[in-house]
Amino acid sequence: MNKRIIAMILTAVMLFPITSLTALASSNELEVQGSNTALVDTNQEVEVGNYTIDEESSIVEDSTSEVTVDNNASDITENKQETIEDTTEQSDNQQSENQTDSLPQSNEKTSDDSQTVTTDSEVDKTGLQIGVTGPAAVTNLNYQSLNYKTIKLTWDVSEGATEYAIYVAFEEAGSYEKVTSTSSTSYESKVSCGKIYYYKVVPYADVIQGAETVIKVNTKPEKASRLSATVKNTTVKLSWKKGKGAESYAIYRSEKKNTGFEKITETKKLKYSDKNLKQGKTYYYKIYSVSNETESAKALSSKALRIPKGPKAVKSLKYKAENYKTITLSWKASKGATKYVIYRSTTQDGSYKKVKTTSSTSYKNKVSCGKIYYYKVVPYADSLMGTEKIIKAYTKPDKITKLKARVVDDTTVKLTWKKAKGASSYYVYRSTNKNKDFTKIGETKSAKYYDSNLTPNVTYYYRIYSVSNGTKGTKSACSVTIPQGGSGGIDTSDNMRAVWISYLDYDTLKDKSESEFTKNINAIYDTVLAQNINTVIVHVRAFGDAIYPSGYYKWANFITSDSDGPDYDPLKIMVEEAHKKGLSFQAWINPYRTSDGGRVNPASSSAVKKIVGGVEEIVRNYDIDGIHFDDYFYLSTDSTSQSVKMKNVNNMIRQVYAKIKYIKSNVLFGISPAGNIEYAQSIGCDVDTWLSESGYVDYICPQLYWSDDYVTKSGVSTKMFTNTMKQWIGINQNNTALYAGLALYKVGVSLETAWGNDYGWGNSTSNLYNQYKSAKSAGYAGYSLYRYGSFSLPAAKKELANLKKLSQ
Repeated sequence: MNKRIIAMILTAVMLFPITSLTALASSNELEVQGSNTALVDTNQEVEVGNYTIDEESSIVEDSTSEVTVDNNASDITENKQETIEDTTEQSDNQQSENQTDSLPQSNEKTSDDSQTVTTDSEVDKTGLQIGVTGPAAVTNLNYQSLNYKTIKLTWDVSEGATEYAIYVAFEEAGSYEKVTSTSSTSYESKVSCGKIYYYKVVPYADVIQGAETVIKVNTKPEKASRLSATVKNTTVKLSWKKGKGAESYAIYRSEKKNTGFEKITETKKLKYSDKNLKQGKTYYYKIYSVSNETESAKALSSKALRIPKGPKAVKSLKYKAENYKTITLSWKASKGATKYVIYRSTTQDGSYKKVKTTSSTSYKNKVSCGKIYYYKVVPYADSLMGTEKIIKAYTKPDKITKLKARVVDDTTVKLTWKKAKGASSYYVYRSTNKNKDFTKIGETKSAKYYDSNLTPNVTYYYRIYSVSNGTKGTKSACSVTIPQGGSGGIDTSDNMRAVWISYLDYDTLKDKSESEFTKNINAIYDTVLAQNINTVIVHVRAFGDAIYPSGYYKWANFITSDSDGPDYDPLKIMVEEAHKKGLSFQAWINPYRTSDGGRVNPASSSAVKKIVGGVEEIVRNYDIDGIHFDDYFYLSTDSTSQSVKMKNVNNMIRQVYAKIKYIKSNVLFGISPAGNIEYAQSIGCDVDTWLSESGYVDYICPQLYWSDDYVTKSGVSTKMFTNTMKQWIGINQNNTALYAGLALYKVGVSLETAWGNDYGWGNSTSNLYNQYKSAKSAGYAGYSLYRYGSFSLPAAKKELANLKKLSQ
């Protein structure tokens, strides 16, 4: 029979009044009338069968078990001889001190057959009470922490209670686990320090359960001990001895002794360093032991800890730009300071890097010209940092010198100056008023600038600033007035002393690494400069190819054997290195010549478009000073009429000139045609137009490659150099600049050719000197030597030495 049913029957037998029960033998049913009925005789045998309390009552099933009940309800037996056994108490020392995830263990064992009794009386469907209320809930339930791992529960006696069951859970509404039963009114239990438990005490009157009482319980770790607190500079160091039960320690800090404490950290260590505290402030600390997020009841408190004050900020901090790359900082000593640490940054609020520690009151520093720096000077008293002070500092590039403004033509002025130390570029400003209204009109990296589209009879005022990293140096000023009619042609006030560096001179430049190439081109430039030459005319496109990464032309095989070109830009290096040495750089192009020695069709619009595009990419992408064409135009064997040849060539020349001036008006465009005017015209060079009209060229450099000792095959002596040189002067109707192309490659050799003999080159070592002296007197503005490779000829040394005299 179900044990719960047995318990219910026994309860009814013990508590119902005996006099209210009447047996109904005729129906073999036991009928109960009213609410106060009970069995007549507790010793009477209960017959086997169905029994009912009323019409709505539950039916007790047949059973062969016999139940014996005495008046004291002291024993309950079945023929199955089931018994309720007492549980055995467990020892306290079996409970783990640091148990965190399990409840305190039971101190008794309960039989698997133990009965469960509800607190409230059970009621049938008609509302008939068939149970009773157990003992009242215990009162004055309290707990005491005996130490960090032991608690003691105490309560007052509940009337009628014979024992008390103790249950425990981690949450108040959680699942409770029975840990013991006791007849005492107290209970001790091992717990995990700081962990929260909920204990439930339930009184029992024998097996009748009373009302429960729940209490929240936890222990706290013990206070730490032996606090040590020391101050060093702006750091407080704390250390202490372990508090029993503590897993970690919460550190609180305040600037007041008794209030305002705020938690600053929590650590599992027995020490802590509080850094970067405010100088001159007093701090107080409290340290609480912590376990399972529960802090100790009392804190370990420190004494007042005062942070010393470091030296005050330095006074009179200033800087001086010693030159374009050196700054000197200086300041007055800070009282108490034993040293100064200097930090530097490129932004005021950025990251500062330590650059110097010194006991001096000044500091000198190398810098990048024009770049803005921020210096932080921090005084120290030994290792105690004082108050910092910051200053902004920078240098300026040197002021330019030797500024000159020269009239080029009736709308153009050329400005020149000597480069300034530290300058990476130059700003050009212009006004028509001497003291105001200056407008920036350009920026250049070279030491010259062409100002175009000006008005004659107007005075222009210029200010030039050297610039580095966006910082301007001190201005230099000049002025110029363009006279009516101008000076015509290109600027002739500065003589151009040039040399052609042909593709034939690339033997030390081809297939070199970037560093080797740079080294070797500088060696060429140094040789040139030794001759007092100021311009290099360098072959950049000789045969429909290029020495730079081009969008139109393949890589030239005289610069690289690799069809993909080198991993650097040779032209970029050439231009930059030339300018570093003060050389003007002109890009030399053969516009029509092809790789097989032939020509592209000058009448082809696509061919012209390609030529112009090739020029444009050079002018846009490189800081060149000029574009230079030489004497390769139509083939002499071409049957096209001379007038058509000239028309086609002029069409190309005008487009090139216009494109150059549209992109950079200060870039020159010049041509070096064959010296024999009739021959030059026969291959399409309309030199008369070029030297009489604007919009074609800035200069002409005819190749005057004869001596005056030249004799034709027919025996006629014509003073070939002098007469040809003068012919070019004669057709120059626009005062276009003329430069004399001189034949350095012929010096020291007596020549015999199919057209005539020229013994003058072998008879004298002053041919070049005499030729340029004569040309200069006739109005030529300079010369160009063909070519660089001829510098090494045996006779060249004396010829060049004599020529150099004219430029000293």
